[in-house]
Amino acid sequence: MSRLRNVEEIREHLAETVQLTEGLSETAGELVSRLRKASGLDPSLGELAGTADGLVEAVSDLGRRSRSSAESLDVDPSRLEELEDRLTAIGDLKRKYGRTLDEVIAYGEEAARRADELERLVADADRIDELIGSAWAEVRERAADLRKVRLAAVQTIVTRMLEHLADLGLATARVEIDLSDVEPGPSGADRVVMRFASDARLDTGDVATVASGGELSRLVLALRLATRSHTTNTLVFDEVDSGIGGKTALAMGAKLAELATASQVLCVTHLPQVAAHADTHYVVERSVEGAGSVRAVAGDARVEEITRMLAGLPESEAGRTAAAELLAGARQGS
Repeated sequence: MSRLRNVEEIREHLAETVQLTEGLSETAGELVSRLRKASGLDPSLGELAGTADGLVEAVSDLGRRSRSSAESLDVDPSRLEELEDRLTAIGDLKRKYGRTLDEVIAYGEEAARRADELERLVADADRIDELIGSAWAEVRERAADLRKVRLAAVQTIVTRMLEHLADLGLATARVEIDLSDVEPGPSGADRVVMRFASDARLDTGDVATVASGGELSRLVLALRLATRSHTTNTLVFDEVDSGIGGKTALAMGAKLAELATASQVLCVTHLPQVAAHADTHYVVERSVEGAGSVRAVAGDARVEEITRMLAGLPESEAGRTAAAELLAGARQGS
C-alpha cells in the first residue's frame, strides 16, 4: 500500500540513482584504466586492479536494476483508490464489530446465521396462526387426558384419606376434591380444590378456611399416605400432632412411621406417642442464655426423655415403665 501511495517519489529516486550510476561508471572506468597501467609496471598492484574491475561491474549492475525497477512501477490511481476504500471499510468494521479481523469475521458468521433464522421465521409468518392453533389444540387435548386421570384418581384418594383420617380421630369427617376449569398451564387446565368438614352433618368448605390447625395437619398426613409419592425425598411436619392425644396420637405416630418407609420424614412433636415411633430421636433444648442445641438420644437416654414427655419426671419409675412399654409397642408396630 505504501508503494502505491508513493510511486511517483519512488520513480524519481530511482531515476536519480540511474544518473548517479552512469556518472560512477565513467569515473570507475578511468579508475580501472589507471590501476591497470600501474599494475603493468608493478605486478604487486594486480589485486587492486581486480578490485576496481569488480567495482565497475557492481555499479553497472546497480544502474541496470534501478532502471528496470523504475520501468516496472505501475501507476494505477484506480487500484490505489480501491485499496484505500477497502482499508477504510475494514477500519469501520473493526470499530463496530470487533477489535481484530477474526472477531469481525466471527460476528459476520453469527449475523449470517441469525439472518437465515429470521428468514425462516418470515417464511413461516403466514403459518404462525395455524401453528399456534395446532399447539393450543394439543395443549387442550393433553389437559383433557390429564383431567381424566385426575377424575379417575380422585375417588380412590378420597377413600384412602377417609380411612387414614378415621384412624387419626376424624371418623365422621367428609372430604371432597373438586376440579374446575382454568386457563391451561404447566399443571394442566384444572384448579384442584379440597373441601372438608370435620363431621358428616356439616357442609364442606375450602379446607384452607374451615380446617383447624390440628385438622389441617392430619389432612396433610392423610393425603400424603393416600398418594404415597415415591418422588418426594423429604417431608417435614411441624407439630402435626397439634390438638390430639391418647389413642389418636399413637395412630399418628404409626402413620408417620409408615410414611417414612418411602420418604425421609422429619417431625417436630411434643407427644411421646409420636416420638416413640421415630427411627432417630433428637431433643431440641434452649439454654438459660437463649442458645439452642440439638442432641440425639438412644437407649436409656431415650427412655428417660420419653418418661419426661409422659410425666414430666425423668426419674419416675412408673413413668420409665410406661415409656419402655410405649417404645416396645412402637417397635412391634413397625
